[in-house]
Amino acid sequence: MTFKKITCKDLDIIKKFVSTNNYFISDLTVGAIFMWKDFYGYEICYNNDYLIIKSDDGYLFPLGDYKKGIEAIKEEKITLIPEQYIDNFKDYKLEEIDFRKDYVYNAFDLAYLEDKKYEKKLEHIKKFNKLYPNYSYEIISKDNIKDIINEYSNLTRPVEKMAIYEANMALEVLKHYDDNTFIGMLLKVDGRVIAFTVGEILFDILHVHIEKANIEYKGVYQVINNLFSKYILENYNIKYINRQDDAGFEGLRKAKKSYYPTTYYKKYFTK
Repeated sequence: MTFKKITCKDLDIIKKFVSTNNYFISDLTVGAIFMWKDFYGYEICYNNDYLIIKSDDGYLFPLGDYKKGIEAIKEEKITLIPEQYIDNFKDYKLEEIDFRKDYVYNAFDLAYLEDKKYEKKLEHIKKFNKLYPNYSYEIISKDNIKDIINEYSNLTRPVEKMAIYEANMALEVLKHYDDNTFIGMLLKVDGRVIAFTVGEILFDILHVHIEKANIEYKGVYQVINNLFSKYILENYNIKYINRQDDAGFEGLRKAKKSYYPTTYYKKYFTK
């Protein structure tokens, strides 16, 4: 097999194979593959039936005709195997890495926050509405991306190596934004972008790839999360929102748990 580095020109072919099955986990989406291609050293090889992604740590679960793909790499280490497909690995020893599991939410819950357990989230939203009554939101398009880029330094202040990489690649997604692959929303106060989020809809799941905000605006994260969830639920046929894993960061874990996930999408690795 001959592998090549992933470029923007490969997004259409990756999308074709991603859309053949519901893999559930966010790692096997166009946005995640593109955003993390350099961090994990992704390279691709494909034919008419399947697409293989090689990483620094082995081979990702194949896209497309995954059974043929598994056969092609059966002697290699295979990573990011969705729980729904582990029956194909009865002859392998598998391990689950807990911090790689995706946090998955009922879309209705995040859109309407009706349960009593969301009282604190609603308090943050009410405070935001009171402090910034003239806020507005827009769906991201090529017409307003420049507004986000102009404010980008105020929307992300990463410290960790992985967070710095992710912030840089989020900016790359904006520069190569494709309305046919991604959907996003920006939030403004006084005409200034204070937050934005970008996701990807596959089957009945919204996969949230990016969420950035200016934390000087109190409640901004709760508001952009709520507005985007509500917009997607009311305009697309989705049931779940996948907000990805916590990558082992305690702050992310706490934040994701605070929205009370409905379930987790587990991922397995061959030993």
